[in-house]
Amino acid sequence: MKDIFSYNADVNKTAYMNWRTSHHDHIYNMIVIADGFMNSAILLAEAALVDNWDKKEDSFIYQIIQTVIKRVQEFETDKEKRKQFNNMINGTKFYVDELFEKIATQNGKRKKDNMDFSRYPFEQKYMPHFYITEFENVVVDLENFVQRFKEIGENLRLISTYYLFDILEAEE
Repeated sequence: MKDIFSYNADVNKTAYMNWRTSHHDHIYNMIVIADGFMNSAILLAEAALVDNWDKKEDSFIYQIIQTVIKRVQEFETDKEKRKQFNNMINGTKFYVDELFEKIATQNGKRKKDNMDFSRYPFEQKYMPHFYITEFENVVVDLENFVQRFKEIGENLRLISTYYLFDILEAEE
């Protein structure tokens, strides 16, 4: 499986996370990230104005993978279904592992879970996140990102509907 944090052969399909940021300018970095959030929100809203027949803009997804895994282990007694579940979440686990490799270490040192890396350019003690401090480009292959997240989303949707309709509602 190709890393999300990798180059695409087409430079226009590669996002450069640290291209506009500066290692020593926290305020400027906050402005860059705020602009990114604003532009993303506007693009999503504009897309919904063009086509929102399925009301996709009405929902937000929070992936809490460790909780999901724990609950499946509690609910699912069938070993074959547990195996199917594990196969379905491999892409998600691969992405989370890749992401943690980026956010959990800095300058070779193990750090805490910095899941806020995409909201702020620095952590609580004003130490810059990984994409600010890297001299080399920190990139995301956008085609790979879209493909992987579509797969992750579909698998999580299948898992959740299975447990909702086949397990929980069957118990009522």
